[in-house]
Amino acid sequence: MNPKPVAVFRSDLPDDFIINDGRELVQIGGRNVAEEIRKLLTNRGCEASAVIDGGNRGWGISIHFKGEGFWCHVRSYYPAYYLALARPHWSGSLTRDPLYAELWKTLDSALREDPRFHDLQWYDGFRDAPPPPDEWFGWAHGLRKPPGLLARYVARPLGWLALLIGAVTLVDFVSWTPIRGVAEVVVSAFLLSIGYKVSHVFGVRLPWIRLP
Repeated sequence: MNPKPVAVFRSDLPDDFIINDGRELVQIGGRNVAEEIRKLLTNRGCEASAVIDGGNRGWGISIHFKGEGFWCHVRSYYPAYYLALARPHWSGSLTRDPLYAELWKTLDSALREDPRFHDLQWYDGFRDAPPPPDEWFGWAHGLRKPPGLLARYVARPLGWLALLIGAVTLVDFVSWTPIRGVAEVVVSAFLLSIGYKVSHVFGVRLPWIRLP
């Protein structure tokens, strides 16, 4: 199997999200999984830093392998986890980098040999990976799901198209078409807010948008 930078897997390790009584997030989950991955790598001859807190983005590990630097990132959507293996400041193709391939095979075999990790699948990027599982408890706490296929591939392009048409229409000051242009910009804001799942577009909050 060729090296791929993004993995999705499940783990039998307990969920370690911490939420206080006020239902506020104290610690993002996945630290225990990142700690175990760090141990797996160090046991196989890699030099790995202590797990780094990336806030809401998850947990990171700085890796030194045969004199070169790499980065491993873990994010929890318990019971699923997303992992990215990157090589900072590397401009070439990772799939053609023999050192990256060697580290990737080390990590892949370590995860597959550990019974606490299972259902491991590798992908070319996060866009190719499946969405987080519906059973993740974070959705019930108001955390937003990423934009779906319709949002990404329908609402986004239509929103940018409407914005372009609206901008061109606004330039026509010799008729009443600028009024239509304003309407088209509003429509584009509506579509872009759906496409990117954001409540603010062009610096303006869109109060009619309710985001799950």
